[in-house]
Amino acid sequence: MVATRVDRLGRSALQVMQLGKELREKNVHLVVLDLGVDTRTIGGELILNVMAAFADWERKNNKEKQRRGIELARKKGKHLGRRGEYGARF
Repeated sequence: MVATRVDRLGRSALQVMQLGKELREKNVHLVVLDLGVDTRTIGGELILNVMAAFADWERKNNKEKQRRGIELARKKGKHLGRRGEYGARF
């Protein structure tokens, strides 16, 4: 199986690790192109798990930054979300 990036394999490190385990049990190897990771080696499995943890951290960090940005916009009185019908904001 080939993937372009680790974060395309699951939404969390746990999901990626579970997928890796399921593939291993079916004797299917995984290659991640942007990292050059190949799970046929124990080093490849290690790197996959470490990078999955980093991808999970990055996703959570981005969500936290988004939440803080939304909070700051609300405090400044900015409207968030889509415009209403005919461009009016409610």
